[in-house]
Amino acid sequence: MKFKIVYYSGTGCTKYAAGVLSEKLREKGVETVTERIFAGSQDNDEDFDHLILMFPIHAVNAPKRVVEYLKAMAEVSGLEAAILCTSGGGDMISNLGAIYRPCELLEKKGYRVTYENHLITPSTIIYNQREALAEELLKVLPVKLQRIADDLTAGTEFKYQRNPISRAVSRVGRLEQMNAFRFGTMMRVSDRCISCGKCADLCPEGNIVMDGGKPKFSNQCSMCLGCVYACPEDALASLFLPKLVNRNKFDLDRLIAQSGERKPLHESRIFAYTTSTFSNARKYILQEKNKYE
Repeated sequence: MKFKIVYYSGTGCTKYAAGVLSEKLREKGVETVTERIFAGSQDNDEDFDHLILMFPIHAVNAPKRVVEYLKAMAEVSGLEAAILCTSGGGDMISNLGAIYRPCELLEKKGYRVTYENHLITPSTIIYNQREALAEELLKVLPVKLQRIADDLTAGTEFKYQRNPISRAVSRVGRLEQMNAFRFGTMMRVSDRCISCGKCADLCPEGNIVMDGGKPKFSNQCSMCLGCVYACPEDALASLFLPKLVNRNKFDLDRLIAQSGERKPLHESRIFAYTTSTFSNARKYILQEKNKYE
């Protein structure tokens, strides 16, 4: 059995989750191949038995690049597929619609989508999440991915019930996606820039090129915020919706390292750190807490 994991990632959370899932599948004796979706990438004709599509939710939808990738995929005949979303809110009703369009596109290509799930990862946009809560989500992530690996290798089938409210919210969210390019076109680079090029290397849209040692932004931005958080000198800031960026700089590598060093939060702390904004995260963590303590 061979699983192909294709993923789109901006700040790195989905990339990290894809890597952990690949590891969990290999531990079960399954062959895996991992492929990143980015500007210019195309589906290849490599043989595999099961497709796993992973992406972060952008404006309650799959990123536009993911949709374009799926539209360009080769047709197959009845191969099974799974869709896994990452977000700070999980399978709340406003997020469920993000799966619908990718599922429909895969089915048009001849795939049989048999499994859908949501992973809650640290919040990277709008909400300033306590680092301790972000670390707890990273502690539970391998547990959740182990369960998904078990489901996929056992042939477990699960799909969310289609909801007209989720579908309507998804359609409204596409209006936000249409204006995401403004985040890049209105980006400003301060004198703190050290010309390291990390922003250009990371951008999944190929929207950044180094020009005279400074990043130059085009009009293909997906507003993933990866460049802003990756900048070691905090030299990037957009004039378009600046409040989307968390005041506490998001550093996934540091959070992963700290999550491995610090003890799990006491249940009372989890309740204290999960207000109504992160109530889904509370349930998500507590369901698995005894498995990683």
